[in-house]
Amino acid sequence: MPHPHDAPAAKPPMSFPMKLLLFTALGLALLIALIVALYIVSAARLSSGTVNIARNYAAEINEQYTKPDAEDPAWPHYLDAFAYIIDRDSPARLVYELDLTPDQPAAATFREWLAENPGYREALLTGASRPATGFRISDAENPLYAERFGRYVDKEPSENPILINTLLPQLGMMRDFTRTLRAHAALAIADGRPDIFLEDVRAMLAIAEHSAQPPMVISQIVRYAMISHVHDTVCRAIHRSPEHFDDASLNELARLLDRIDLDSLTPSLTVERMSFEDILQRAFTDDGQGDGRITAEGIELISTVMFDMNPGVLEKQMMPLVAGFYPSRAEALARFNMFADAIEKRASQPVHERAHDPTIDDIEVESRLFGMLEIDLAIMFLPSFNRMLVMGEHSKQMVIATRAAVALERFRRDHVHYPATLDELVPDFLDTLPIDRATGGPLVYRLDNNTPILYSVGLNYTDNGGDHNHLSWMRWLPPEELARRLQLDPVPDNLPTGDWVYYPPPPPPSRGN
Repeated sequence: MPHPHDAPAAKPPMSFPMKLLLFTALGLALLIALIVALYIVSAARLSSGTVNIARNYAAEINEQYTKPDAEDPAWPHYLDAFAYIIDRDSPARLVYELDLTPDQPAAATFREWLAENPGYREALLTGASRPATGFRISDAENPLYAERFGRYVDKEPSENPILINTLLPQLGMMRDFTRTLRAHAALAIADGRPDIFLEDVRAMLAIAEHSAQPPMVISQIVRYAMISHVHDTVCRAIHRSPEHFDDASLNELARLLDRIDLDSLTPSLTVERMSFEDILQRAFTDDGQGDGRITAEGIELISTVMFDMNPGVLEKQMMPLVAGFYPSRAEALARFNMFADAIEKRASQPVHERAHDPTIDDIEVESRLFGMLEIDLAIMFLPSFNRMLVMGEHSKQMVIATRAAVALERFRRDHVHYPATLDELVPDFLDTLPIDRATGGPLVYRLDNNTPILYSVGLNYTDNGGDHNHLSWMRWLPPEELARRLQLDPVPDNLPTGDWVYYPPPPPPSRGN
């Protein structure tokens, strides 16, 4: 029997598993407490942040580019023209995808429709002659458009709309205008009316300029497509009906093409920069020094604008945690401008001067690394620029080639034969040699049975003997990267191949290609 003053027996020591469990529980409790504390602090900081919408970018763009308050602008006349073709069953739409010739059934239908609707072309020519479009960009249905066509307006335009949400209904109708003018020009020159042909080409060029007001990326891409229509229209007319051009009309056509400013075809991200800054002013606080932090309404705005997703209750509860992954306002803007500067620098260079630039060519890898730490707003808002860069460069190439095609015909008129080399066109018919912007040298030119062939070697930098392929100006890669990929796959599906023949014009690609 133990003595009453004996010390109690010692407790057995805590086992290692129990110690581990205790420390794990304490660690988890501390971690949870830390997360809760951070959540509370972040939630309080997020809810206290307010935005300062200081600039109305849409109003600035309207004032600078579209000039809605101009006297007698193009927009009302374009609406008059669109009224003739808004019906999906309009016969005018039959010629949209055609390389129209007088012997086609659609030509007779189109002629009949034009005779019954002379106001269509009159309205087009009037609108094209105006310097300003007069279209007001907005986030609601254009009031003049809605009134003219009886559209229901379900919302009033915002006084200061989010720039990225503005509507551009004029682009679709301007594209349709160019298609009908192209068809009309083809019939006009076949009928021996170079004067009418020149009116149509002049209007096509003016509408192309109007389409790029304001110069958003999508607007510029539409303009490039219209320039390709002009190129195709002119080259097919000269090839098929040279006898219907007198010397005066050919000279006027040359002057018309010379007035195209190639620099104006250089892709610009001016409006995209404004769109990004507009998002920043609506999503971040403003410390007055160009910096700030993300706000709750900013996270919601970005989710809505970029992902078309309205955050629910759960997503809103997660916002304080998500906020920590957003960059600061200054960091986001600096990163976007870094990319935009690199893109515009490349846009200003002819293809043959372009080289690998890790800022934009390694953008996917670099973005993944950056995205591990922060939400990459710059990449989210950056437009798809590679296609734009190729289209901008090729539109310049098409203008150069079209000028050369007209010069070849003018030379033939004066000398009864085509030149042996392009050098003979300078300086009487061209100011400079027509350059292949893919190589920096002149376009490839030769005579085949006394018929001129004019082409670019395309973006595979290889002369394929004039084997035309619409994929030749599809995609740009640095020469060393192109060579590496061709070694891996000599017949790839996603790389440029063949040449681009400008004259004589090749058959158009089949619809859907």
